[in-house]
Amino acid sequence: MSFRTDPHSGLGFSRRRVGQWNAFSIIRDAVKLSFRSPLPSIQFSLVLPYTIFVYCMYFHYSNVSISSDGNVSQLYQPDQVQASSVSSLLRALFLQITLSLISSSVVTGAVLYAAGSIYQGKNLTFFEIIKLVPRLWRRLFVTTLVYLMPVLLISSLIGVTSGVLMSFISSPNPPFPVILAILALSVVSMVILFIVAITYSVANCVVCFEEEYGVAAFTRARKVLHSKWGSAVCLFILLTVAEILLTTVGSSAYGFEGSLFNGFEWKWVLRTSLYAIFRSYIVGFEYISWGLFYFSCMADSVEDSNQSLKESADSRD
Repeated sequence: MSFRTDPHSGLGFSRRRVGQWNAFSIIRDAVKLSFRSPLPSIQFSLVLPYTIFVYCMYFHYSNVSISSDGNVSQLYQPDQVQASSVSSLLRALFLQITLSLISSSVVTGAVLYAAGSIYQGKNLTFFEIIKLVPRLWRRLFVTTLVYLMPVLLISSLIGVTSGVLMSFISSPNPPFPVILAILALSVVSMVILFIVAITYSVANCVVCFEEEYGVAAFTRARKVLHSKWGSAVCLFILLTVAEILLTTVGSSAYGFEGSLFNGFEWKWVLRTSLYAIFRSYIVGFEYISWGLFYFSCMADSVEDSNQSLKESADSRD
């Protein structure tokens, strides 16, 4: 599916209006789009199970304790020590991370392609979208691996510099020039991480709507972003703040972390189910928002090209 030359928007908007979307209008229209078929079906059949799987995996491993003799046990079951080796833990963790990346690729492809079909005015059903996902998830998986390489490198650098910084600060006579240099390096690393995350969000759209994937998708995404960096930064901040607020308020209000392994309670099941549904909606909403952002960039670039051609023709006349 290519959107480079699509002359109209199935959302009922002109290409000029789509090209003028900002972060706030993208979020507004993403809310409306998320309730249009087949996105609700994808939401409950793919996004919700994926969200539950990821968060159960997170809460499971966040309660892991590794003893000095190399045994692994669960902190939430102090009376029932489940000892296992670190190697077994790492193998299970690797398998589950791989499954989460694959399922993430499937969810990303399904949501973005469904949003793209609505944008193009096509009435694709849920099953038609699912048939197209196998072609997309492998490319999305490769693109995600490319994204993880700089993320892991930069995150490791930030961790090392933070450790060095704390050791200098705790010393009796901290060298302030060195501390400032480490702080500057940390800030630069975080800015680079910020830019890479935005580029990755657009690269996923490139994979779904164009032919590039992997490194080529990131190269194409930078070109797509060239005139929309302000809107991209604003959109990223809004979505990140919404996710942080939801995670903080939801986990504290529903006791999602602390009560996960404290016994069966219907009230808790109801609360956490509502939280998981709402959290999965935010996950799907983020994909839809970046899909609309991509369409806005493409519409804007076409308008610029048409304007340039018109000005060129006028100058020849």
